[in-house]
Amino acid sequence: MYAQQSRARCHPRHSLVLLCVLVLSGSAQAAIGDKASKKALPERSAYWEAKLGLAALTEGPVVDVLLPADALAQKDVGVLARYVGAPAPVAGGGHAIETRMSILAAKALVQRGVTVTPMARDAAPVPRAAPANDHCADAAPAEVDITYVGTTDEAVDADVWYAFSPPTSGPYLIDLGGSSFDTILFVYFGGCRGALLDSDDDGGPGSTSALVMDLEAGETYYIRITGFLGTTGQYSLRISAADPSVPGQSCVVAIPIGLGETLTGKTSNEMEEAWFSYTAETDGFYRFSTAGSDYDTLLRAYDGCGGAVLAANDDEGLESTSALAFYATGGETYYVQISGFLGSTGDYSLAATAYTPVPGEFRQLAIPVEPRRGRVYRGNTTTLIEGQAWYQYTPSTTGPVVISLLGSDFDTVLRVRDESDRFLLGFNDNVFEYNLFLSGVPFDPLFLQSRLSMHMTAGQTYLIVVAGWGGFYTGPYSLQLTPIESPPHDTVATPATARLDVVTTGSTDGATSTLQMSRCGFFDSLDVWYAFVPTETGFIEVGVEGKDFNPTLALFDAQEGREMACCEDRTFCTFDPTVVSQVTGGREYLIRVAGYNLTTGNFTMTLRQLGGGAPQFLTAPQPQPGGEVAAQPEIQLSWNDGGQAVQTSPLGKAPARARGEYRLKTVYGVDDRRDEYEVEDPDHLRLGDATAVLVDVENLSLDPDGLHYQLVGPALHEIVSNLCADEPYFNQPTPGFCSGFLVAPDLLATAGHCTGCDGDLRRIAVVFGFVMVDAETPTLAIPVTEVYFIDEVVASQWQFPDWGLLRLDRPVPNHLPLPLRRAGRVAERQPLVVIGYPLGLPRKYDSEGTVQDNWLDNSFGANLDTTGGNSGSAVFNGDTLEVEGMLVAGPFVDFLPFDIFDGSPVPCRRMGNCPDAGCPALEVITRITLMSGLIPSYDVLLGTTPQNLSVVRRNCPGPTCRLSGLASGQTYYWQVVKHTAAGQVSGPIWSFKVRP
Repeated sequence: MYAQQSRARCHPRHSLVLLCVLVLSGSAQAAIGDKASKKALPERSAYWEAKLGLAALTEGPVVDVLLPADALAQKDVGVLARYVGAPAPVAGGGHAIETRMSILAAKALVQRGVTVTPMARDAAPVPRAAPANDHCADAAPAEVDITYVGTTDEAVDADVWYAFSPPTSGPYLIDLGGSSFDTILFVYFGGCRGALLDSDDDGGPGSTSALVMDLEAGETYYIRITGFLGTTGQYSLRISAADPSVPGQSCVVAIPIGLGETLTGKTSNEMEEAWFSYTAETDGFYRFSTAGSDYDTLLRAYDGCGGAVLAANDDEGLESTSALAFYATGGETYYVQISGFLGSTGDYSLAATAYTPVPGEFRQLAIPVEPRRGRVYRGNTTTLIEGQAWYQYTPSTTGPVVISLLGSDFDTVLRVRDESDRFLLGFNDNVFEYNLFLSGVPFDPLFLQSRLSMHMTAGQTYLIVVAGWGGFYTGPYSLQLTPIESPPHDTVATPATARLDVVTTGSTDGATSTLQMSRCGFFDSLDVWYAFVPTETGFIEVGVEGKDFNPTLALFDAQEGREMACCEDRTFCTFDPTVVSQVTGGREYLIRVAGYNLTTGNFTMTLRQLGGGAPQFLTAPQPQPGGEVAAQPEIQLSWNDGGQAVQTSPLGKAPARARGEYRLKTVYGVDDRRDEYEVEDPDHLRLGDATAVLVDVENLSLDPDGLHYQLVGPALHEIVSNLCADEPYFNQPTPGFCSGFLVAPDLLATAGHCTGCDGDLRRIAVVFGFVMVDAETPTLAIPVTEVYFIDEVVASQWQFPDWGLLRLDRPVPNHLPLPLRRAGRVAERQPLVVIGYPLGLPRKYDSEGTVQDNWLDNSFGANLDTTGGNSGSAVFNGDTLEVEGMLVAGPFVDFLPFDIFDGSPVPCRRMGNCPDAGCPALEVITRITLMSGLIPSYDVLLGTTPQNLSVVRRNCPGPTCRLSGLASGQTYYWQVVKHTAAGQVSGPIWSFKVRP
């Protein structure tokens, strides 16, 4: 994905969910790099970037992982992912978020207590000989004070095994220091299927592992060596008798700490963590704090050595030191571990004190609640050690309950857990799940509040947890519970009725959870349904406005059960979704309204028809009826004022190519893009002539003579940091942000996500003729007659599928609208041509792509050489030269700081290369047939008498055509038939005479 300068304009061709990236100014980047910026918390993105170490997280190999849905809000994962060359997360894996991130980024999440699960590798490794100790049954014997070196690269399960029998009883150090990868160490007892005694991830130097354990002489222990998230590499294993003079290096040799004591010490690269044991004298709550430590600490408490985590904390409020408290039973021993965020070390201080909590501060002190009309439970999490408050609710009747934190003063998070605190039953972060730091919208506290609706069973006790985003936002809160009834149209089998031009008021509160989820939503299974039967064939627009939540919207064909269109946010500027789709009169359609991330609330819905019904009559013929025209090889006919256009000859058909003659590429192989001056095919040049680049008006400067605009934009190497000097187009300018193409004299097709905000349309300019004249000369002086602005968005469908249609401020007189496919679909393996403005560069052509994936109804996949900025590019059939679709998305970021295949760092950024089949996906092209019904097409009938007219031209893209072979002195009669999705209309029969 690509962003230009410091604007928040979207350039989302290379993101599966098409997320905007805001490039921060130099001052903002400096603030992010400063650890102290976390103290002020200027915005959540800045905090995460500072907290997770922007530079560190972009280094090293990347992995595909699944994250639990309740671990953190999707926007937070996006903050991580967008800095490690990854697509933003998408719904996948059942109740998980699927994304790609660096190993270090994944490690940072694990250190915050997030469960990170590796996904299957895209391709099977090349078969090699597995190590001899690849399985536990073949574990290699290990002895004391011998270093064992090997590799897990060829291991089937990415692990190797050793068996160790201690010669004497006592503590032993099992050390993987010196290994070349991020190791994880496991120790088992009782055979290969025995009990797991202990494990470690980063207890050794760097990201290696180490354990100190008390082992019994004569027993056999099994040691498993693997890598974090399945990474592999060379390991170094050494087992030695532990040095009892180094206390605290594990829970086995934990340092005792007493009530009221403060212990100090130092962690280092050799010992990155310190362990302490505390034996409670009486039942009660106890507090542990690292205040006074000189580095960013992490603190965890366990109910035993190798036991379960009781409490964990990273930052104590806005400080980088840590504090936690937990309930302890008198006489029991507990273990406290100090480590450093992202492996940091330094001088630590640990204090143990008794703690007197307030009601609701811990699970054991949960406050009972009883919902009554108008009853609000108020509190403040600022003074609570864990920054969260606990309530418990036991409903007397079974049914849905709305739990709300609206009215709170900070960014809240709401969780509902079972009575045992083992299972998460409900979760919500924001009623409007949105990337506020990317949107540019004014801050509204409502966006950051939490609210959820869930079914509860009578007699069952539920724990309700009020907390703050990220664990460090705190403040006054307002908690309210409201039992409600389920809506009657809660299921697809019982839809309510929706009608055109009638505002429908509804609510998803009380909706039950189903397996049905929209491909545009994120855990949006709480839904209500509406049925709609249009009376006419045409296009409809369905819009939903959420009053107190972030709705999702989907349109289904009731007969086929197929999702036709869906949307979460209509643009980056509004939370309210809109879908546009062609429908058939008399056929039933289903509308589904749900809430993003299990949110619910009140909404209004409106349906309206686009296109104004049947096509209008045809007027203004040229030649005038009964007039004469001069005899010439070609005679131009026009109507509806189309005669003002300066026409070129009709597009010819490209020479037929036998399948298999096209050159298969490797990443999509060699970069096959060509500049204007390199293209020799005249038909391709005529296609390119009808394409335009979308430019922010900030990048236009009017000359003093008023005759030309100057295009202004940074060079490619200025917007792509550390770009390799030999990369193509290194010095070419990049004033644009999207591509488009002319489909009627005043209509431009582009991607839906390029259409911008409703109030911002006049900030978008449409520029024709931005090309490279030669290798060094871009056309930057553009005649004012080649620059257009946008009058309106005729229709825009964002997310699924993605397309947009813009009406320009005036007809385009000197570029021929492009011919479109009107029905059917492109053939398998069809050669393609794509023309557009990658990264806002001058116009580029690629004629070496082919259809690779053709089974979806709304889009197809191809291996086209495109980048961000190609969104909205016309994709042509290489044989017929008709538009088959528009490019809207791609599988990967454009320029990578690492090798795409092995994840190794590279000295400078290069264009991301993919195999012909994609990595892991292909370029996504929306089929033009989805929107072509909104664009008029014309058939021309001709004859020598009014009674014998026959079609001589079909699907003319504009209100004009040229005819050849007409006889001198002959009178001809002609008629035009106009087609739209709503039907067709025939014009009157006109006549003209060719002069002798």
